[in-house]
Amino acid sequence: MEDHPKEAQILKQQLLKNGYRVTGIADTLHMALELLHNTSPDIVIIDIMLNGRSEGLTFARTLQLHLPDTPFVFLTSMTDRDTFEKARLTGPYGYLIKPFNEIALQYALELALERSGNSAGPIAAGNPAYLRQKEALFVKRGNSLVKVLIKDILFLEVDGKYCSIVTAENRLLVFRPLSDMLELLPAQLFARVHRNFIVNLQEIRELNVIENFILLRNGRQVDMSRRYKEQLMKNVHMVK
Repeated sequence: MEDHPKEAQILKQQLLKNGYRVTGIADTLHMALELLHNTSPDIVIIDIMLNGRSEGLTFARTLQLHLPDTPFVFLTSMTDRDTFEKARLTGPYGYLIKPFNEIALQYALELALERSGNSAGPIAAGNPAYLRQKEALFVKRGNSLVKVLIKDILFLEVDGKYCSIVTAENRLLVFRPLSDMLELLPAQLFARVHRNFIVNLQEIRELNVIENFILLRNGRQVDMSRRYKEQLMKNVHMVK
């Protein structure tokens, strides 16, 4: 749902390039409702402002009311708090600010599909931001999926808005916040020790509870905050 033809075509090309099938482009609320009735989209991208009116919000409320299981992502140049709060009330699965890049769009859609529990689209086709297996994660890097064994992960670290998975051989950027990644990792092997770090408990060589840092087996020092220290101490066997 986009009322600027040039932006709509750029968006369409990016979607096709990443394996999506575009069922239609609507530049008015009426056209969007017709497309929704005639097609069964797995996910919808909605520009909040169409022709100077917030028709995107109206359409989102229609989805929320009649098709609550259909995920949608807002795409907008509006950055004010009031617009964001109104958009949030409709229950979007993502919120992208223009101008956006192709990677940000791709991962926003993949996360939206994942959160909705929808198995259609590129996630099912093997083109996700990551794929999870019992013993490994496959992390997207360029056009490839890099296999990372869970046991080989040393730690995860905040990297801007996202985070990086660090192994002895690689540092891989993942377009997800640290809190999301913690949910993907086995709780018996990984613990959050700082707002910026998750560590593999098997890799800990030393805990300095006075200066609040962790020394890993490879010699890397990781900060440990008081907020997470108490829970971490419950996960280790301490002998005095």
